[in-house]
Amino acid sequence: MEVLNKVKRKWSKKRKWIVILISTVVVIGLAITSFFLIQDMKKGSTDEKTELANGFVVTEETVYAAGTTAIGVVSEEFEPDYITSDLYIEEVYISTGDVITEGTKLFKLSDDSIIDAREELETIAESADLAYRAGLIEYEQGKITAKYDYDITLLESEQAKEVYEDTIMQLNSRLEEKQEAVEESEEIIAEYTNAINNNTYASEYGVDEKQATYDENLAILQAKSEEWGIPYAAFISPSGGSSGYDPWELITLEQLYKELEENLKDLEEAEEEYEYMVENASLLLTIEELNLESLKSELYEMQEDYDIEVMEAETTYQKALAKSALVESDYETELSKIEEEYNDLLDEKEDADENLAEFEELIGDTYFYSSSAGIILRTAVSEDRYLQAESVVVEYSNSEIVTVSVDRSSGYCKN
Repeated sequence: MEVLNKVKRKWSKKRKWIVILISTVVVIGLAITSFFLIQDMKKGSTDEKTELANGFVVTEETVYAAGTTAIGVVSEEFEPDYITSDLYIEEVYISTGDVITEGTKLFKLSDDSIIDAREELETIAESADLAYRAGLIEYEQGKITAKYDYDITLLESEQAKEVYEDTIMQLNSRLEEKQEAVEESEEIIAEYTNAINNNTYASEYGVDEKQATYDENLAILQAKSEEWGIPYAAFISPSGGSSGYDPWELITLEQLYKELEENLKDLEEAEEEYEYMVENASLLLTIEELNLESLKSELYEMQEDYDIEVMEAETTYQKALAKSALVESDYETELSKIEEEYNDLLDEKEDADENLAEFEELIGDTYFYSSSAGIILRTAVSEDRYLQAESVVVEYSNSEIVTVSVDRSSGYCKN
């Protein structure tokens, strides 16, 4: 279709249509004539003439035929249909019967209408040029984008299996972590329950052990104090009257007392923790039981979603594989689309330029000229009217175009 349009535009530049008025065109080849002559001579015929079909007569020297001869008619047509501006006919220079030559001015269009038409075509050409320039940029960008999408698709297809396996691994990991959290909560609840039922906090925090250590060290301190006859006041406080006692014994008692103080501190801390746990064990158990219920609910939902997410990952993987199989054809299709859009803009630009050039060639100087010589048979334009696109403006005879019509039913005539 594009080629036909190009041909039509180039044909319209000649601005003429030649209509040959014929009823029947008969062409008899010289070879046929010669064939019958030779055959007749071989038979030794003495006839001076041989009558052939279709109204032709052949002798040894001449071919005769009956029929008519017609002179061709040229139909000048204003072909352009791309001008919407009104073309006003200002003057007509020919009438029926006039003899014209090639290049004769047939009529004149007004200057204003030519200016309007020219401005219209120039505007169209400028718009088409701007659209083409913008389209050229989009064309180059489109090729880059298509290549990028092509590369990304290839990369995704290459990584599809790795992504799929990584997704499955993450799903399993999350499921395992949640399962471990549930098991850990169950262990905490079991510990709280056992501690409450069996009062294991005393041994857990070492209250009895620390109490025994404290009692043992206190007994030693008391025994040595009595044995050496040194009262508590002498080694507990520097101002307690330590003079007159054995310095080594005094120092020993002071060290035993300091150790006893540490034992008492450890015992008190253990008792505080023990008492706290005993008082709050029920509350902590209730809190952990609620936490376990929440963890189990989350685990159940995760297990429910697991199959769906695995299926989605599998679907994504299969889509990536299918897309990679079509990546070449998709890339070529996108390039073809971009190329087609670019070519459309280029065609529009070229058409606009050609239309403007054709306009200047046809009527750019306001005059319409004949394309050949002849005698005016009919005029279809008149002054103070508008020129219509794709309309005949004048018809005239052209003696250079001859049509021969043969009467097949007639006989021959002799010269």
